[in-house]
Amino acid sequence: VNADPVPRMYESLPGSDSMIVSDRIQSSYGALIVLECCNLERTGVKGLGGFATVNIDHHLKNDEFGDLNWVDPKAAAVGEMVFLLFGELGVRITPEIATNLYVALLTDTGSFHFSNTTAETFRIAGELVGAGADPSEIAQTVLMNQPESRLRLLCRVLNSLEFDLGRRV
Repeated sequence: VNADPVPRMYESLPGSDSMIVSDRIQSSYGALIVLECCNLERTGVKGLGGFATVNIDHHLKNDEFGDLNWVDPKAAAVGEMVFLLFGELGVRITPEIATNLYVALLTDTGSFHFSNTTAETFRIAGELVGAGADPSEIAQTVLMNQPESRLRLLCRVLNSLEFDLGRRV
């Protein structure tokens, strides 16, 4: 369940068509697993109270709102954490799971540019590729396939770019 629709760049990812878009929980669930949120309000979904809640996040600031909290600021991405969890649970990493976890790594690390990207991040990415994630196809779909409106906005921003005396933006 997500308050917002699946962004265009993720629409072709495995399982994206099963996302329920709603700002309120409208069914009965046994538990919640909340990913990448510092608090329940950040989900944008109402009616989350009263459920057994697992909170998985890698950001330093987290309200630890879950009944079970796994917050690891040393992890570069929640995708790393989920990969490790699946390993502990014995979940077989299918090509579909590998694709989605690779996207999580790619996007959460700024295409592996952010300083929290580690050798472990690349090791996991390598395992995901070995399990069926296609880095070239994923990069094309997620990073290179931008809507015209975004490209036009980028053009406007770049056209107004100025440099100071030190040639810094």
